[in-house]
This record gives sequence, structure tokens and C-alpha cells, in this order.
Amino acid sequence: MQGTKTAGTPRSWPDLDHKRLKQLQLFNKTLDRIKDIMIAEGRKEMSENEKALLRSFRQPDFPFSLMFEVYLEQRGL
Repeated sequence: MQGTKTAGTPRSWPDLDHKRLKQLQLFNKTLDRIKDIMIAEGRKEMSENEKALLRSFRQPDFPFSLMFEVYLEQRGL
């Protein structure tokens, strides 16, 4: 348990958790901005460009793309 919070937890996990958190924060910031634009324009639906922007998070070369693919698929994007 030296230097780790949980027995058997690799030391690299906190770094991966931090990177995942940063990507989630970026995604949420993007989603919040899209929602703000939709409200300002009085729209209830996302434009195709906005949907494409969110879908870019699931591209294979994007960090944690599988996580975003599952998230977006569950929401029909």
C-alpha cells in the first residue's frame, strides 16, 4: 500500500483518472456552450454541426473515445 490509496492499485491510475476528468470537463464545457447558444437562439434541437462537434469526442484518436462513444450512443447522438 505504499503511496497508493487502495491496495493493488497501480500508481498510474490517479494520472489516468486526472486525464479522464480533464476530457470530461472539456466535453461538459462544450456541451454547456452548445446549450447556451441554443437558448440564446431559441432552439430546442442541436444543429448538425453541434452534433458533429460532440461526435468528434468519440473519434479513435481522441483520448477516452470509447467512453464518449458509449455516452453519445446512449443519448442517440
